[in-house]
Amino acid sequence: MQGNAPLGRKIHWGAHYEEPHADSVFSSLNHEILFNPDLLKEMLSAESAPAVTRRKSLAKKPAGISILDGSRAQNLAIVMSKMKVSTEEFCQNLKELNFSEECMSPDDVELLIHVLPTAEENKKLIEYKDRVADLRDVEQNVMPFCVLHKGVVRMKVAKFALSHVTMYQAVKDRCEVLKLASEQVRTSVQFREMLGVVLKVGNFINHGVKEMVEGAIRGISVESLSSLASFKTGAVSTMHFLCLSFMSKDFNFFQDLKVSMSHVHEASKEKFVLLKGSIEAFASEVEMAKRQLLMLLDEDDPELEIGEEREAELRLVISEWVKEKEDLHEAGEEAFKACCESQKYFSISDRAQADPNASEAFFVHIASFLDLFQEAWLEIQRNPRKWDDFAEKAGLQLQREKRRSLPVMTQVNSDGRSTESATGSTTLARRSLRRGDSAMQARPSQRRLSTRDSVSRRPVAFVASLSGGDLPPRSEVASICKQITRSLLNSVYSAVAQKRLDCPAVNLRRGSS
Repeated sequence: MQGNAPLGRKIHWGAHYEEPHADSVFSSLNHEILFNPDLLKEMLSAESAPAVTRRKSLAKKPAGISILDGSRAQNLAIVMSKMKVSTEEFCQNLKELNFSEECMSPDDVELLIHVLPTAEENKKLIEYKDRVADLRDVEQNVMPFCVLHKGVVRMKVAKFALSHVTMYQAVKDRCEVLKLASEQVRTSVQFREMLGVVLKVGNFINHGVKEMVEGAIRGISVESLSSLASFKTGAVSTMHFLCLSFMSKDFNFFQDLKVSMSHVHEASKEKFVLLKGSIEAFASEVEMAKRQLLMLLDEDDPELEIGEEREAELRLVISEWVKEKEDLHEAGEEAFKACCESQKYFSISDRAQADPNASEAFFVHIASFLDLFQEAWLEIQRNPRKWDDFAEKAGLQLQREKRRSLPVMTQVNSDGRSTESATGSTTLARRSLRRGDSAMQARPSQRRLSTRDSVSRRPVAFVASLSGGDLPPRSEVASICKQITRSLLNSVYSAVAQKRLDCPAVNLRRGSS
């Protein structure tokens, strides 16, 4: 069929097709379906079609003039992206000598000092200070540092101003640890008791004497303490003997010893040479920052935008730095003096104290001895039966950790005699809970009757024992009252056991009846 195209263009159907036969899909189509040609014309006609706007191509922003090479520019971009404020604001704070943690951090300042443009690069960048917009983004951001007067000096002062408190406190704490450890080794009661026993052990093993007699050793070196662990027979060492001796006296002896020597291990890790170097390094940092800040304050710089009040505050900050330096020097002297006094207290000669390595080794030897003592102590705790035999043969009774238990009960038999039991009738209740009630389910009636008889007989038998007609003597009243109290408690525990017997059997492991 030929005709005009109402929309001015045609649909190209593509390949030809054969004439549909009677069984094709086209013969079954519904030709009365709703079709509105006017709507089709309105939607697809050229006059009603909306104007098609083409996307405008965005012109690529010019990169700008590059002064720095690729790697230098990348490093600068990474460092400046981590700053808390823009480079303009950062440099303005440096110009005003405002070292606020809200605007900068010591890490930011240190990184910037290492990546700032060199003198040659700075000279090339300064040529574009009046045409900053023509530069690349990185060069634009770094320009405030190039025009800042004595920027590196200001940043070094800022770095120390932001970090001096942390540096001072860290070194001061190290000195305090040495002072505390020196005091502890001199004043620890437990450590002094151990040294006394060690001295007796050495005299007995070497000379066969039990007391301090003429010719016996009266002192030992701290480096010899660890030899107690190596002097052994089989798996039993002299260190185990030391632990058993104190464990028979006080089960918490080792815990008290650790508390009394709490700073010794930390002091054993300290290097005296490094500590002295840290004190001297802090003093050098103070002098350098003081000299640089005074130079910035005293010079006639028209760009120094600070007032008299701010200048007075900065001079006060300088005096605080000097005070910290003096305080740290004094703390170091006190710490080293305390260490020397502790070594003298342990009979270490002045000649040996002059060696820095010997001073460091003093706490190392004591810490090693405490570690070996702890190892032996814990070994005895893990296997107490093995060591009970040694203690019993020596006539010692090892102290155990006290456990909470029920009060001692007094059971009264039908003949009036009383027998003490640590758990009383509660043993039946506890055992029945652990056994899973298998025996109770087998013969419940017989067990209930026997338990009821025992519960009812105990208080009655006890009262019958008192029915003599005459009042007991006053001296026996306290003992009788104690028996009555125990009997009542025994009855309560028996009632609890009876209540348990009357309830349905419960498998406590599985939580089901």
